[in-house]
Amino acid sequence: MVSHLDEQIGPFDEAELKAKWTKGEILPIDYVYDETKQDWILIAEKFSWATNKREESLMPPPLRSDTVVTRRVPPALSRVTETPAVAPPVTPAKPVAGTKVKLVEGVGEIELSPLNPGKVELLVDPSATMLKLTEPLRIDVKPAEPVEIVWTVANQLAVGQDLEVSLRALDENGNVCLHYTDEFTLQVRGNTPRDMKLITNDGAASVRLNHTKAESWTVSLVYSGKKSLKLPETKTVEWQPGPAVRLILDGPQEYTAGIPLKVQVKAVDSFGNLARTFQGTVVLEVKAS
Repeated sequence: MVSHLDEQIGPFDEAELKAKWTKGEILPIDYVYDETKQDWILIAEKFSWATNKREESLMPPPLRSDTVVTRRVPPALSRVTETPAVAPPVTPAKPVAGTKVKLVEGVGEIELSPLNPGKVELLVDPSATMLKLTEPLRIDVKPAEPVEIVWTVANQLAVGQDLEVSLRALDENGNVCLHYTDEFTLQVRGNTPRDMKLITNDGAASVRLNHTKAESWTVSLVYSGKKSLKLPETKTVEWQPGPAVRLILDGPQEYTAGIPLKVQVKAVDSFGNLARTFQGTVVLEVKAS
């Protein structure tokens, strides 16, 4: 099928279309229906022979689809935390590629991807249609406000591995607040308690912790800022010993003769943690002098 001068004609096979193109009965602005894409496309996009330029005496009618160009203007940078930092240079946003909007019964609709905070301007490419746009649509995109902090923390790791704690600040729709910066405190409680500062950048933050002792940790997030945020629940992390790599003898360096001597043989991993899953038999030799 061919959409010619706002009328649908056809169907034609490719040979018939090429003949009509040669005679000038098919115009560069005409559309053909592409069964593969299930949509109308320009004839030049479908057939390579239709890309040759040709003088036309006819005034082209309005196209059925308009091209929308979005220009995004980034806002001025602002620093929320008191941590000294060098702000990266601001690169002005470039206009996005034109997007075709198909109008049906005089109305076309497009859903844009999530926009960054700033000024957005929507306008119609004048070269794609004879209809004039009264005025561009200007939108003031405000930063999303976070309502919840979620994190990813492993429940169990082998000693020597890295524990990665990842934070994300989400708005009420579950989207990451890309321009949110704030400060949190990660509290780790184990044999050696520690606190560390986490600063979100573009609504996210992460830290890696390495540990070599088999033990249990409790990990919690603390926030003392001004926003009302739902924080994640405290998590328990189990550090598991690695595989047995050597044996050690555990006993007193001195003892009194005549008293039974108790000595333990222990299988340990590469960090000296007791390998509790090891099963086996060893031969203990006693050499007295």
